[in-house]
Amino acid sequence: MSGYFSLGLPPRIDPPYPAWPPSEVGIIEDAIIEAMRRLRKAKTRRAIAAAQENQITEWLEDHLVRLLDAGAVDGYDSDRFEQPARSRTVNCDGKKISKEPDLTFKRQSKLSCARDLRQDAWFCECKILDAASSHGIADYIKDGLMRFVVGDYAWAMPQAQMIGYVRHAAANAYAPATQLSKHMAHKDRKSGLSYDRVTRLLGKAGPETAIAGAQPIFATRHERTFRLSDNRAPGSITLRHLWFQMI
Repeated sequence: MSGYFSLGLPPRIDPPYPAWPPSEVGIIEDAIIEAMRRLRKAKTRRAIAAAQENQITEWLEDHLVRLLDAGAVDGYDSDRFEQPARSRTVNCDGKKISKEPDLTFKRQSKLSCARDLRQDAWFCECKILDAASSHGIADYIKDGLMRFVVGDYAWAMPQAQMIGYVRHAAANAYAPATQLSKHMAHKDRKSGLSYDRVTRLLGKAGPETAIAGAQPIFATRHERTFRLSDNRAPGSITLRHLWFQMI
């Protein structure tokens, strides 16, 4: 009897989990771009210039929630996705139980083959990029990008997303291809890790567009050296960099 009722259900597997289909990734990125367009329209330049990272992300999350099932982004609906959220997660070895990626998108369980649905997700880390403040590319890498490399976020997944909030004069110089390439050879004095040993810049993954101030999407691929709980290697992770010229 139990075998009968299990017909049609996908088998549940342990991590590492397979990548989401490109079509689903595209829907999420389209939703982020449309949400950012609405955010920039709703907020004044002064408010955006003064906002902290968490405030901008909360605004973005609010618009993403409102967009779900609104029909403005094809495919962005509750048949496929749960509401996006800023939620806590556990790191790769379970020793850090309150890690907080900035935005997390999850598919409906019927679309997943993962045993742990909490980790089969599209994790996003958001960072301000502002040449007029301490929020520079080094912070973006060290306190953002590297959290995916060391297994704090998306340790069960082969892909994730960085979102950059570009402000002020940085808008003239901060483009993913040039800024990421320039800083990949940077060596972290604390860990001794050279970023160019774990990262390489991939080709442009999306057309250049002025919608919502979005810049061309580039990706970086990172080797990960930590181990999963069953001692399996997680494989590399590809991070897609979606940057917005905020003001």
